[in-house]
Amino acid sequence: MSQTLSASGVFYGLTAQPPGDLLPPQPMYDACRVLARFVEWKGGLNWDFSKLHEMPIPDEFTELGSIPTCNLSRCTCAEEGLEDP
Repeated sequence: MSQTLSASGVFYGLTAQPPGDLLPPQPMYDACRVLARFVEWKGGLNWDFSKLHEMPIPDEFTELGSIPTCNLSRCTCAEEGLEDP
């Protein structure tokens, strides 16, 4: 996705990696680990995500999840062709 946006000339945040990824990626991995505490493995390829739908979003997840996109949330991208989700 990042390469498609970049090739189209759409500003989607500051990059520092050749693939064009927003950085740093590690906080997103850490945020996934926060939510993983509430996911139960049922065996094989079966997982129970129901707790995630019934609980408030952990503050730690929100904080970690916003780090990679912080430069995007502060930009004036609408006039560049990108709207906030």
